[in-house]
Amino acid sequence: RFSPDATSVFLSSDRDRDHLSLFEVKLDSRDWKLLSHDIPWSIEHLSVSKHASALTFSANADGYSQIYQMKLPEGAISPITTPRGIVGSLKIAPEASKAAFTFRSATDIGSIFSLALDTGELSELARGDLGDLKSEQLSEPSLVRYQSFDGLEVPAFYYRPQGEGPFPTIIKIHGGPESQSRPTFNTLVQYLVTECGYAVLTPNVRGSRGYGKKYLALDNGMLRKDSVKDIGALLDWIRHQPELDSTRVGVMGGSYGGYMVLASLIDYGKQIRAG
Repeated sequence: RFSPDATSVFLSSDRDRDHLSLFEVKLDSRDWKLLSHDIPWSIEHLSVSKHASALTFSANADGYSQIYQMKLPEGAISPITTPRGIVGSLKIAPEASKAAFTFRSATDIGSIFSLALDTGELSELARGDLGDLKSEQLSEPSLVRYQSFDGLEVPAFYYRPQGEGPFPTIIKIHGGPESQSRPTFNTLVQYLVTECGYAVLTPNVRGSRGYGKKYLALDNGMLRKDSVKDIGALLDWIRHQPELDSTRVGVMGGSYGGYMVLASLIDYGKQIRAG
């Protein structure tokens, strides 16, 4: 995105960085200036006002979106509080008084919000129709981490059904392989949790995007089976959770997730009830 005076460009890049970071590149000198020093997550969306000095951008923070505002030209960055979920299109008004963005979460199939940048006040402009479903009846996941065979911490979203358990558990593995499980509305997951009473875990095994270049490369080439070992470590984690039934665990996934299901059944078949 061009600066208001068209002398520089704002962009996200992983140049000399593990994550996609926010830079300003001067067009005359080609100098690169890092702006998001203290943000340890990848920048996803950015928008610059046309007639005022302000920039709004979002980062993928552990699967959730975090919106920031930056004053130009001084570069002061401040976070903006929004609901926990995923921001889509992010646009700032020409006079930089408001921004608008699309929003999704595990219990929201899609909304549009207006954000007053001076006060942080949020206004919901439109909400997707859930039909006969009620958002309060849907499951909001918690973010958990478990330790894999080599000490690597692997994040996963944990959808817990109502009741005391122990719950039969499904591990749902994303495709890609360079994709990312995020807390967004999923009809199958919600059905399994709220109607069937299954716990659902959606892990982001090594090789998933959203956690930096190093994490993304941890399953490349001959390291591919290390991501399968992350599922084995998750099976061990399930065994130590009193509310989960480790004798009734299923694994599911499509595309690369389908490969992960097959590989997990081969390596850990005695611990898995269904695939």
